[in-house]
This record gives sequence, C-alpha cells and structure tokens, in this order.
Amino acid sequence: MENKYEIHKNRVAFGKSKETIIIGAMESLGWTVKPATAQEDYRNHIDAWVKRESDFVPYQIKYRDSGDDILVEVIKYWKPEMFKAGLQESDYNGRDMFGESVYQIGLNMGRNKLRIRSIVESHEIAKVMTKELSLNYPKRTLVTDFGTIRLICDPANGREKIIAYIRPEVFVNREDISLPAPLW
Repeated sequence: MENKYEIHKNRVAFGKSKETIIIGAMESLGWTVKPATAQEDYRNHIDAWVKRESDFVPYQIKYRDSGDDILVEVIKYWKPEMFKAGLQESDYNGRDMFGESVYQIGLNMGRNKLRIRSIVESHEIAKVMTKELSLNYPKRTLVTDFGTIRLICDPANGREKIIAYIRPEVFVNREDISLPAPLW
C-alpha cells in the first residue's frame, strides 16, 4: 500500500507528464514556451513562460480528467469560524489563490481545445462563489450561476477545504483554441 508521500509524488509526476504534452501543443501552434524552474513552480505557481506575440508571460498549466470545469482550490484549511466571522482576504489561502501566473491554460474534456483563462478573474469568481457558500452554510455543496462550490475533506490530510468548479463559459476573459486532433 502506498503512503501519502508516494501518492503525492505519483500525482505530481502524472501532472508533469500532462504539462509536457500541453506544452508540446502550445509549441505546435508556433508559441515559444520555456518551462519554469522548480523554484518558480514551487514558490510562484508558474509552470511555463509563454511568448505568443511580444513578451514572455507566466502561465499555470492545469489538467483535469474528471470534469470540464476550471478547478480552483479557494481555501486550504477551512474552519467554521471563517463563515461565522465573515471571510477575510487572508482566508483565501488555497494553492490556486496565489502566485505570479497571469493565465491558466488547460484542455477541455475532448482534449482537442486549449482553454486559456485569466487567473485574476478565476480568483474573483471563486471568491464570489465562496461568499455564496458562506451565506448558505451549513450546506457543503452549492450550485451557483458560476458553477459548483464544495466544502470537502482533503484526502491527503483530513482537513476541510473549499474547491470551486467554475464553468469555463462564464469567464469574460477567455480564449479557446482548437487543436487539429485530440492530444491522445
């Protein structure tokens, strides 16, 4: 039986393999892509530097195989007091709520489109959804105009966290680029 460290290590390796495939798809479109350093990835949540027109811009690369929405970890260590006292900016401490990436890029479920979304906009939407969940607590799952937000138990550490599943079409700043064929 694998321990938590091995499970995490395998999950990261799987994600990196998908990142490599997505980077290849970006390069096939004529974009210049420089993978981020390990330090940029760990500290700043940058997976790649992408040059499409003039300057290199930091991107976060996401892969999901279980949904077509944009997943955002909003609050890493949720406590009921956060909702009772009213959410503070410091409460939004999920891994997807900080970093220096400007855009998030990922694949649709058909693996034939690259989806580019603004990180700032995903933060704004996730905060609105979290506020709606707080107003409807003790509900643990809420469907909103933006998607679904859930208060879940993190299997890695047993702590509760909040995840927003944002519908890709609700973003104002969005770009979907069709690929010639599914990536695999």
